[in-house]
Amino acid sequence: MDTNVNALTKLPVPNIAVAVTFADAGAVLLDRVGKLGVTELSLEGDQQLVKADAKFDRTFGKADAGKDTELASTLDKLKPHVVGEVVAYVGITGGVTADPEQPTLELKLLPLLSTVVVSKIELADKYDVTLAGKAVASVLNQFKENIAGELTRAALTTVTVPALSNKPLNISGPLKVNDPNLKVSVSANPITAPLRLDGIASLVTSKQLTVIAQVSPVAITSPPQAVAVDNSQDGIQKRVSDIVGQMLEVRDAQSHTWVAIRKDVIAVATNAVFAQAGACISATGAIPQQNFSVKLQTPSGAGLNCNIVPNCPAGSCPFTAKHAPGCGNVCIAPVPGGCLKYGPNLPCQAQQHAQQQIYDAQALTNQGVCLTQQAAKVSACMGLAASKALACRQDQTALANLNKTGPFAILSGVANVHTSDAKICLNSMLVSPSLDQIQMAVDVTGTAYAEVTLNYDPRNAGLILCPNPWSTKAPTLTATLHQPVLNISTQAAVVNDQDGLHIDFTVDKTPLKAQMTPAPTALLLKTPQLIRNCPAVAGAAPLAIALTPFVPQLQGDIDLSVPAHTVSVPVRPFSPKLGDRHVTVTVETAASAPTIVVSAALADGANGGQKK
Repeated sequence: MDTNVNALTKLPVPNIAVAVTFADAGAVLLDRVGKLGVTELSLEGDQQLVKADAKFDRTFGKADAGKDTELASTLDKLKPHVVGEVVAYVGITGGVTADPEQPTLELKLLPLLSTVVVSKIELADKYDVTLAGKAVASVLNQFKENIAGELTRAALTTVTVPALSNKPLNISGPLKVNDPNLKVSVSANPITAPLRLDGIASLVTSKQLTVIAQVSPVAITSPPQAVAVDNSQDGIQKRVSDIVGQMLEVRDAQSHTWVAIRKDVIAVATNAVFAQAGACISATGAIPQQNFSVKLQTPSGAGLNCNIVPNCPAGSCPFTAKHAPGCGNVCIAPVPGGCLKYGPNLPCQAQQHAQQQIYDAQALTNQGVCLTQQAAKVSACMGLAASKALACRQDQTALANLNKTGPFAILSGVANVHTSDAKICLNSMLVSPSLDQIQMAVDVTGTAYAEVTLNYDPRNAGLILCPNPWSTKAPTLTATLHQPVLNISTQAAVVNDQDGLHIDFTVDKTPLKAQMTPAPTALLLKTPQLIRNCPAVAGAAPLAIALTPFVPQLQGDIDLSVPAHTVSVPVRPFSPKLGDRHVTVTVETAASAPTIVVSAALADGANGGQKK
């Protein structure tokens, strides 16, 4: 009891619970001990222990003596037929198995004390009573231990908890995309377990075992906050009842075997798994036939920016005059053998001044020429900007007038599209805590090949250049898919069917941007029907070329669409397994409920461990 109270205090937010009725457990364990001669097995809870009462009716022989040859000889002669019962008081133990591929939460019995009560003994031959008594006592003790061993080895129930695996898991296999036209394969990086087991605790009542468990994201390292639990059977029962009834909202919890797991745990695990996995879906096959019809409408011209700001900076014209060479001093008072006084060389200085005036005049002339040239360049630049602005306004007016006439043609067609390398990679995926909403961001890349039939129907102003409609089957076109980020938000539902438990969501009809090669402009201008049906083809070509920058469809920018798809994300099976018995599973997945509850009933009917 102390162990369970201590465990419960460390589980403030338990999110998984397993309950097994002793009627179901007795039937499962009887499958194991029945081969030893046990005819009935009943289990009953008593103060956190389980009383196991195994009634047996068996004739013992030498095979039951083990390596004791003397006992084997005695049993072979006596062939004692014994009727009685083994009564054992057992505890409950549980934990996650060490299997890294598929770890399971396993609950087992832990034998503590057992006794044998004999109601009838029959011997095949007369024999010394004392020796016979010793032989029977010895074999019954061994028999009791064998029953205890089988009870220990047999699991009451196991529940798969793959999110606790300590080995990288591969999710690529179970992920499914429902589309009969596409061959779909899924690739994903191995992921590590996003959850860890914080602890488990159990409650034993007279008719049922209930185990409470708490798992947390491995990223959370802080210890859970303790809760108060009264150290008594009533305290344990109250805490577990509150968890089952209020936190997990399991209905009629004491009458059957069940497993409950909170939806937010599944959401956290799923989100963590896909955050690591980097899952990509590769598709090969046909995309359903694409029908398109586009009104080729000239733009109104309102989008043209004719406010052209001239950028005409004037160049620099610095004054750069040469410098005349300088004049040194000369002797103005010579004396024999030397000079009494030195002074300026006036004739040289006069010549220097005259030369500098010539240089300055040349520099001034050069600067004037430069300024004149720069002014001319600025004027020409301003004139060009004004011309561009005028031409833009003229184009704007022309486009506005042409736009008023309506579409100049309707370009329609049918495309049979197939792809061999389309790839949709999941950038992010968030499942809501209630498992009813999914948000995703995906990248779409690849190439689509299309056999296209084009129909060109001129309208309004387009009739001047091409009065007759025409149709042509184009060569196979290549469309490069270039949808860098596609955000998807959709409703989800938890489904249980022959494939097990899974979260299903439908991705609605999805538009995809594609770049067609060759572009329709080039295709139109090379089409014989255009030449035959458009007498003014010489004028049509410039019009098509001129309009190409304004009409995305003429540039080759087209919209494809992928039809609605149902995607299925498996929820690893956590149904309770009851030995090798086939169970009938009922899943409660009400949208308003915080948990998914899986109820299990023995398909052949639990008989409480009664005689089969």
